[in-house]
Amino acid sequence: MGVAIMFIWICVLLILDIQGFSSHSTDPYATEHPANCWFHKYFYKEGTFTDIYILKEFDQNIMTNFTCADGCVYSRLGDPFTTEYCFESSPDSADEARNEYEMPKPACNVL
Repeated sequence: MGVAIMFIWICVLLILDIQGFSSHSTDPYATEHPANCWFHKYFYKEGTFTDIYILKEFDQNIMTNFTCADGCVYSRLGDPFTTEYCFESSPDSADEARNEYEMPKPACNVL
């Protein structure tokens, strides 16, 4: 059930991206917040997609209270809305938050 809901959210977010509803700014994934928060982040751990985070709010104080890279506060899809996340810089290049979903590579050779 949880996987089906996540798949539906991925489809909805991809459709919104394609239709250009993400933003009115020059960057289609950024908001008008001072930190240019993305509306959503697709998180990859060691190159594998793990979660979708959706922008909840902008909080300038979060950078001084935690190790957040910016003031963007997110909720993770599937978690209670009261659970909040932020992103910090990671020295591990395999851990990455992206503004677009990357389709997985096929496990077999396609002719």
